[in-house]
Amino acid sequence: MTIETTPSLEEATTITIGYFNVEVWPSKYSDPNNLPLSRRELEALYFFSSGLSGLQVADRMSVSPHTVDTYKRRFFDKLGVDSIVQASAIAIAVACGGSVTKNS
Repeated sequence: MTIETTPSLEEATTITIGYFNVEVWPSKYSDPNNLPLSRRELEALYFFSSGLSGLQVADRMSVSPHTVDTYKRRFFDKLGVDSIVQASAIAIAVACGGSVTKNS
């Protein structure tokens, strides 16, 4: 999977998955503020979800690998997950207009 642009809330992002180019438009219902993540944590999650390694994410975000590890640890803790797949599933649900509520 590859990403052509940095995620944006105003324009489409093209993601290559296998043989397909998928254009993802933000839904008028999607609101990343529904996730308890900072903008940088959300950006790191986006890149990790696209299959990039920690070093590649650090390069794309112009930060150190240690900072990327911190973002990853924080979004795992905030979302209550222990894998990129689980975190990605939550982010995709929100991007598609779903709502996220924390279990009690």
